[in-house]
Amino acid sequence: TDIMNVAAVSRTKDDLAWNFTRLVMEETDSCMAAFYIRNEAEPGKLDLVASVGLPPDTLKSIAPSSLEGQFGAPVLASEVLLLDIPPARSPVFHTIAGQLLPAQLLTLPINVREEPVALFAIGSLTPYPEEYKHAFSIVREGLNAAMANLLAGERERELVQDLQAANQELAAQSEELEYQARELENQNAELNIQRRKSEEASRLKTEFLSNMSHELRTPLNSILALSRVLRAEGKERLTDEEQEYLNIIERNGKNLLMLINGILDLSRIEAGREDLHMKETQASRLLLETAESMRPLAREKGISIDCDFPQELPCIITDEEKLRRIIINIAGNAVKFTETGGVRFCATADGNAVSINIEDTGIGIEADELPFIFDEFRQSDGTMARKFEGTGLGLAIAKKYAEILGIDISVVSKPGSGTTFSLRIPLSPVMPGDAHPSGAEPRETSADTPARRRKHHLHVVEDNPVATMHIRRMLEPEGFRVSTFPGGRASLDSIEEDIPDGIVLDLMMPGMDGFEFLKELRRRKHDIPVLVLTAKVLTREDTKFLNENGIRFLALKGDVDPGDL
Repeated sequence: TDIMNVAAVSRTKDDLAWNFTRLVMEETDSCMAAFYIRNEAEPGKLDLVASVGLPPDTLKSIAPSSLEGQFGAPVLASEVLLLDIPPARSPVFHTIAGQLLPAQLLTLPINVREEPVALFAIGSLTPYPEEYKHAFSIVREGLNAAMANLLAGERERELVQDLQAANQELAAQSEELEYQARELENQNAELNIQRRKSEEASRLKTEFLSNMSHELRTPLNSILALSRVLRAEGKERLTDEEQEYLNIIERNGKNLLMLINGILDLSRIEAGREDLHMKETQASRLLLETAESMRPLAREKGISIDCDFPQELPCIITDEEKLRRIIINIAGNAVKFTETGGVRFCATADGNAVSINIEDTGIGIEADELPFIFDEFRQSDGTMARKFEGTGLGLAIAKKYAEILGIDISVVSKPGSGTTFSLRIPLSPVMPGDAHPSGAEPRETSADTPARRRKHHLHVVEDNPVATMHIRRMLEPEGFRVSTFPGGRASLDSIEEDIPDGIVLDLMMPGMDGFEFLKELRRRKHDIPVLVLTAKVLTREDTKFLNENGIRFLALKGDVDPGDL
């Protein structure tokens, strides 16, 4: 009954240990007692929880599995054991009494599912009555049951706490996911609106430029035609001064027509309406014809036109008229900016391509102007714009046509020493559909090709080489030029030399992570589009940070669609 009462009032294992120890000390002539309970972190050990009358060097923990000393026999036999202590002062067994040896010790193992979970021991300076062993054997059954209930209760409370913690975590994650879903939905809606506005603005711009170019070109052609008629018919009747007036009208009219044609070409290219007429072309013939067309202008300036290439260059499959336009625009620029010396056309067979160099001995280009040489409406500086006529569209159009045709174009220049433009033209570029064989009729092909997209340079900032390889294999076949960096610092250093068109960014990286990279990128005033690619579950603060830094594109790792990317 007393044991049942002790079990009823004990809420924890420690309570049971202390309550039972006090009860036994009150009911027996024991001088000392100890209650050991299993350490749940180290199940092979029993730790001292409750004790009375023990010396300081008492065993603080025991390992019953070793079956040594006072505890070995009770654990092995799984029964109460009375142990008589020999009169010798040097102990033979490890006991709870240390060096102060009582006359007799009683040890009671407590088991749950046949495993020792606790040990209780008492000691007396006089022998215990013989019936104590039987009595404590009965008590042991009650202790086994009480300990089993307490262990089950503790386990149940732990499970409840774990479940509550898991529910709270799931609730927090659910809230975060709902927030992110709402944010992404709002962003997608905003992006759709912006996309539609951008598409509409682009359509209106293209339509406006096309209409205005057409409306301007029609009357301008009439003015030029009539001025030529007037000059021819009035050759005998007009004075020299009047003839010069007509020359000025025609010259300025041609310049204006060139500007209008350039704007029309640019608007057509940017709208993706440029059709390709691919056919086999003799590179040497095309170069000779272009060089001959430059000779009259070169003679007026007193400079030479030289050709240095074999007559039997390989044939190339390309859009001949667009390639001709590229070469004419570059050569025309060379003649315009060359005062002494001349312009030279060079070409060689280069494996599966033909390499063409157009060299001049002109004024050259400053190093800080080279990155902008292919920009629209741009010449080297204001002084040149006043000294040399031109619209600043020729090289821009040449560059765009080169991208459409898959031609690599580059420039090397030194102020005062001239400029060299280099073209590398593939013999048979990969275009949508099959290339036309020799003698086949050309057909029109859309200009929206990987070659067209080669101008797009992307940085992939990702520390995982497998992910980097995966992204590269998705982007490069689509025509993008990809540079990979294992960390943000290397990408930032590269950006100072060559600003990319976009960045694919991993957030979680060692060293400088994606968040620090974005802070530094925006601090340097770079407004480069960034696609964030991450497996991280974003918090509300993360999402807010990305929004504040202009990130509107987010993709999860392992779920990347090549088309979306």
